[in-house]
Amino acid sequence: MSATYVVGVERFEIAFEPYGEELFATLTIRIRGDELWRSTERSWRPVGIGNGTRSAYIWTARTLVELSTSGSMWSAKFDEDLIWVYQAGAAWVAVCETSVRLVGTEGEVDRWELADVVAEADWRGEKMYVRDVAGREVFLRVHGDEFHPSVP
Repeated sequence: MSATYVVGVERFEIAFEPYGEELFATLTIRIRGDELWRSTERSWRPVGIGNGTRSAYIWTARTLVELSTSGSMWSAKFDEDLIWVYQAGAAWVAVCETSVRLVGTEGEVDRWELADVVAEADWRGEKMYVRDVAGREVFLRVHGDEFHPSVP
């Protein structure tokens, strides 16, 4: 996979190329031909691309990378597959295969464990809606460094 992602006036060139080992790929991010990021990533899920209120970002099966033109990009690794990622103020909401995590620049600050695998998740107003494959639903509100369960 190779893509161009324009953020404001910057153009990020993103390449996700198979690596020698099965289920791995090399993720390379460039601006104007200059390499800003390169790492070997798990490749069994497609690369996700997002644009939040303060920055643009991408994620692989297990890694979140905040795109930056400064050359020092922030990243976080996960021990579970990332399905969707959203920015929530100064934090990230990472919807994983069986959990929802609140992540700050220093790492994970809160986690909501699910009874089964995520089937759907999206924002509904100021709340994160999550439904698992068994049909159980939860609404989570981000308050500071914590998730608070909420009613629809």
